[in-house]
Parts: sequence; C-alpha cells; structure tokens
Amino acid sequence: MRGEINWRQAAYLAGLGSWGENGLLVTPKYGAAIRISGAVTSAHLATDSRLTEDACDHCMKCVEACPSGALTGDGKIDKKKCGDHLFRFGFRYLQRLMSNVFTGEEEARNVIAGRGLREVWRNFMTGNYYYCFRCQDRCHTAQTEESD
Repeated sequence: MRGEINWRQAAYLAGLGSWGENGLLVTPKYGAAIRISGAVTSAHLATDSRLTEDACDHCMKCVEACPSGALTGDGKIDKKKCGDHLFRFGFRYLQRLMSNVFTGEEEARNVIAGRGLREVWRNFMTGNYYYCFRCQDRCHTAQTEESD
C-alpha cells in the first residue's frame, strides 16, 4: 500500500512537521489531521526553513483513542492489530452481507461473485479505506489550533 515516494517522510525532511506518538506527521497548525501529497518537478524551487520545534505535545490522546490498541506511544504501530480493525468490514464482510440479502436467487449469486460488486467496492473505498482517523481526531495540537 505504498507508492514510490513516502510523502510523510518527505514532509518531515522538508520540515513541515515532526513525528507524533501515533507514527503520523504532526504539524504545528493542524496536528495529525492532514493529507500529504506532492508534485515531482525538475524546476529549481527555493526551500523554506525547516521546522525546529517538536509539533507533537506528546499528550498521548492519540494512543488512548486507538480502538484496536495498535499504537504503542513511541511512534510505532502494530500493523496486525490495526489491520484487523480496519478490514473487519472489508470486501468479505460486504460479500457475506449481500449473500444474506439475496439468498437463493441465481441472479444475486452472479452479482455477488462477479466483477461488478468488486468494482462498486473499489469505487466506494477509494481514498479513505485504510484509515480509521481516531488518532488524528484526538490530536491535541489540532484542537488547540481551532480556538485561534
């Protein structure tokens, strides 16, 4: 589930934030509630100064909010625990659900086993399927910035 460029690492190296207890990049203004992307270019661009302070206040609210207990508080994530939580309502769950709705109907079985349902699933899940966002929601840095 990784691309050729690790945008979180690139943002960290560019000084846009620091590592949080949840293993995510934490920025001074938005905490961990961010999306990172970028553009690759050969243009010569001036750089900003790097972030020198730690943007994470280490309040541990992100660790406490983790529904699966996957966050250890040292920036590491137990990917097995996290994955079990994230994928419990994945494609196989949807397939079982559809099977219960359409039991005994030949056409429904073809829909359930066919490519169409997989395409619908892919379209629904594009973008946000691999995150639960609870650790981002509880980031103290982001909440204090909202009152500014």
